[in-house]
Amino acid sequence: MCSTLRKKRTVEGRVKIAILDTGLDERHSSFWAVKKGYEDFARNQNQRGIDNTGHGTNGFNLISKIMDDDVDIFVARIFEGEHATVNTPTLMARVSGQSCVTS
Repeated sequence: MCSTLRKKRTVEGRVKIAILDTGLDERHSSFWAVKKGYEDFARNQNQRGIDNTGHGTNGFNLISKIMDDDVDIFVARIFEGEHATVNTPTLMARVSGQSCVTS
């Protein structure tokens, strides 16, 4: 099915994907495959490689497995754990304004 989708894709240029989740674990080999960037909005310290639940890392892996090399993936850590906090909507808004996501 994935190969069929790839053949039918008519988008020209690079596909851009932003993953807003629990982060990406730098101990996982997929961390080094991030093609666009990683930023930690949850702690606002721009620490790399944090994923307390593994959810963001798993999401990144699933997307990486089905996408071609012509994709830019940006990972934004906006959740520190399994649940949203009162700050989550603000963090989502900050991410959506980033040039690496919108350009």
